[in-house]
Amino acid sequence: PTDVGKSTVCRILLNYAVRMGRRPVYVDLDVGQGSISVPGSLGALLVERHASIEEGFSQNSPLVYHYGHTTPVHNLVLYNQLVSRIADVVRSRLAANKKAEASGVVINTCGWVRGEGYNQIKHIAQAFEVDV
Repeated sequence: PTDVGKSTVCRILLNYAVRMGRRPVYVDLDVGQGSISVPGSLGALLVERHASIEEGFSQNSPLVYHYGHTTPVHNLVLYNQLVSRIADVVRSRLAANKKAEASGVVINTCGWVRGEGYNQIKHIAQAFEVDV
């Protein structure tokens, strides 16, 4: 569902993880908000310090792909390709950074959960090999 606090929960989880000495990866697949980059893009970011109110998370070397629309429904094929690509890159970066790999990945998705939106969430879970 939309506007229920998914992005806020992600930020809370990431801040708690960093305060516990972890280095999680934040993946933002909500093309309507764009918390890592501009709306219409998908991104991933290694979170190394807690987010400040003014600046948010540190934006050192974010991985960003331009999608060009603010909802996945405009081009489902492209959206799925970008999700798969960002998942592949995140997996390879995690393999190279053992602390980040042990810290996990927090994924923010859009609020589209009915019909094809449910299939999108399943694709995201499969692409990122979500197991928890």
